[in-house]
Amino acid sequence: MKKVYLYGYFGFGNLGDDLLLHAVISHIRTNFPYSEFIVRSLFTSKQYKDDNNIVFLQSESILIDASLPKWKRLLKYALLQWRAIGSTSHFIFAGGTLFHARDGSPTNLALISLLVLMARVRGVKVYALGVGVAPIRTRLSKILMLFILRASSDFVVRDSGSFANCRYVLKQNNVRTSVDLVLSLPVRKSDTVKEVYRAAGLTIAASDIGPILERFPLFIQELRYAVTTMQAEGWTISLLSFQESAGVNHHVSDAELWSKIFSDMPDINHVHVSSDTAELVQQLSAFNVIGGMRFHSLVLAGMLGKPFLGFGRDSKLQDFCNALSMPFIKLDDCMSKSIYKGLTELESRKVDEYALNQMRAEAKMNFTEIDRSLS
Repeated sequence: MKKVYLYGYFGFGNLGDDLLLHAVISHIRTNFPYSEFIVRSLFTSKQYKDDNNIVFLQSESILIDASLPKWKRLLKYALLQWRAIGSTSHFIFAGGTLFHARDGSPTNLALISLLVLMARVRGVKVYALGVGVAPIRTRLSKILMLFILRASSDFVVRDSGSFANCRYVLKQNNVRTSVDLVLSLPVRKSDTVKEVYRAAGLTIAASDIGPILERFPLFIQELRYAVTTMQAEGWTISLLSFQESAGVNHHVSDAELWSKIFSDMPDINHVHVSSDTAELVQQLSAFNVIGGMRFHSLVLAGMLGKPFLGFGRDSKLQDFCNALSMPFIKLDDCMSKSIYKGLTELESRKVDEYALNQMRAEAKMNFTEIDRSLS
């Protein structure tokens, strides 16, 4: 029986990360049916709450427990992780993880390095699947990232930028590039749901926009124009929520942000997208076009054969749109009627199926080395 530790941004109310978790568990269970998992999380994932072979540590609740001094939090956290990691054979960064040193702070890398050190001391192999790596500039952060790279048996990044950032830290390394893990899921358009003519599903990223709408006045203005004009022309518009973190960080709520943007339009349709893959496919299959800032909304749109428009600031969104011959709008470059035009012109576009199939095949390559090790 295989027992694997999965590290990611799990149990934080983010649908994209729930999908990444599902992709990893599904793949490993397909090849190793009796596998057990320990998952680094804040809360338990609803999709797996009744699965006795998956333990959600809820370890991150320790780090945000303001009732304890910082040193007690860290000690309690470390002891929990030490016991959990020691009971497994493989430690996997399961997609969605971003290795970073924002504002020069090494905190993120220091905590990750601590877990990697625990794994290696306890004889547990370390792997990274489809992760992101931000620019690493400070000396201490480079040392920590260097340790993580050297301690990993295989390190797979999700984009060329992450690969370049790893090479900046260590010229000769075990890093390779692949694509997002969610593309490995067997997602297909639902045959039981009839696509509605002129129905658009839109996503927004509260974690990127933040609570202050005035930061992006032109984008908000153009988004409102697109929605109101399309509705007047007979379109059905649904505002999709991909992340809800109420009780943890009230600023990370897509539904809350949508309500602020369209506070004068209470009748507009809001949809909380399900983390259950089958139900999710049913929800998205009804739209004939999809647009938004949530990366996995675009990935799912492509997998379902839906033309899509990406908008945002993240280069991975732009890269994905370019790869499948779909349009992309940078938030800072938003022009008059650009979102409206981008959405209404989608009906005449088609997803590049050849490129999509290549990406789906490549997504499975994330697991090559971990499959070999688990065998």
